[in-house]
Amino acid sequence: MALAGETAGTVTALLRRFLTFIFGEKNVPDTVSHETESEIADLRRSTHTGRPLGGAEFIASLEQRTLRRLAPRKGGRPRQPLGENRQGTFTLGR
Repeated sequence: MALAGETAGTVTALLRRFLTFIFGEKNVPDTVSHETESEIADLRRSTHTGRPLGGAEFIASLEQRTLRRLAPRKGGRPRQPLGENRQGTFTLGR
């Protein structure tokens, strides 16, 4: 999955340029050119959501170290316990 108007080769070239800038020419492995489309999509999704990229075990260890929830949870408002009725009854008349 390439960026709009770019081919997979262009994305790989951009990734190589970025890694060269960060780590230097000698430290960039040749395997960068063999990134698959799914790996690039996973990196984009993780970057977009702000969640760490890795397996459940890795994310659990990060949660323990940082004392924060990092794994996605079910969306929506938390359910109220069934036994708790906050709304009283209203009766008309006597």
